[in-house]
Amino acid sequence: MTEGDASHTLDEASCSSAQGSLQGAADTSMAAVLRTALARLQLDAAQTVSAQASAFFRRNPVPATFSVPPSEEYLKELHACWRDTRALSHSTSDARTLAAMQNAAQVGLGRMPAVEPAIASLILAPDEALRPNARCPRPQCRVTDDLLSKAYDAAARMGHIGNSLSHLLLGLSTSLQQAQVEPSLQSLSDASLQAFALMSRELGRTMSTLVQTRRQVWLAQSPLTETCRRVLRAVPVEPGELFGSAALEALEGAARARQTRQQLSGLNRGVPAPSRPGGPSAVPQRRFQPPDYSGGLRRLRNSQRMAFGPPNAYLPGSSVPHNPTDAPPRASGGRGGLLGKLTAASAVVPLGLLSLRPMQMWLNSLHLDPKWHRHRKGPTH
Repeated sequence: MTEGDASHTLDEASCSSAQGSLQGAADTSMAAVLRTALARLQLDAAQTVSAQASAFFRRNPVPATFSVPPSEEYLKELHACWRDTRALSHSTSDARTLAAMQNAAQVGLGRMPAVEPAIASLILAPDEALRPNARCPRPQCRVTDDLLSKAYDAAARMGHIGNSLSHLLLGLSTSLQQAQVEPSLQSLSDASLQAFALMSRELGRTMSTLVQTRRQVWLAQSPLTETCRRVLRAVPVEPGELFGSAALEALEGAARARQTRQQLSGLNRGVPAPSRPGGPSAVPQRRFQPPDYSGGLRRLRNSQRMAFGPPNAYLPGSSVPHNPTDAPPRASGGRGGLLGKLTAASAVVPLGLLSLRPMQMWLNSLHLDPKWHRHRKGPTH
């Protein structure tokens, strides 16, 4: 039989099994088929009776919940490698035959996909990022990455065996239909195909989750923003790829957008601020430039020193007599008063008013130390 004849036979088997399922849906259900299989195995189906929700509604019968009892043979094989993943690692010839699959890597059933160099270059050095199997730079992240790769490889081997099992089940269904067996046997075959299809979907969901988890391990070490990480995590998983071409395009788009924003910000710095809308007669506004008061404080101190004498004239025990009724110098009008109100002294009293700046500068000119000149007093008003 050629490959085309085999695929044609499998297509006919799948179509006929689907038709048999539709024909038997009127009188049989999945629970009934499972009960038939359990009866042939001399096993009793567990019937779980739900408790009454209320004592006032006893007329409504509560349907029993159907549950399948655990299979001892299945659990025996399931737990064989549960405690030690290295147990039974040596495959037999039959296991290798069942796991042999053509073009497995093209359909996503190869080894864990490698990290794309564009993503790895964000974390690793250029020579490390170009390696076929780039590894995480952090030791703890590297351990997590290796465990995820081992889990994906085990799921891929399960997919290889599932591929062979699908051919066996479809071939069995075709043989039963050609042999014109009783409907109960055909129902068992159809239920087996349906259970296998559901298990295959869960296997695919598990492998996709493993890929997304490895994405997170690498993105958590990258300098990307949280928004960019969220976009890359949300990219659909492609079989056989870790991030895929869509993620690389999104990364390039983000880089182009960032470069465009930088160029626009550079252009905006050279453009003058727009004037207020006031028609053609509006006066163009100028940018405010703060006046230059450099040297104003020095000139103001010199003028005060000339008008009021040396700084120690107001201190007790000084050679120059002072009048207790003399008030501290005030800022005169004109240029000196303007500079006294707008120019800050070297030490300004917190929350001081602008009108008190001359007094502040006068106190600074006395050069009083809060520790050594506590006994000195200034002139009173």
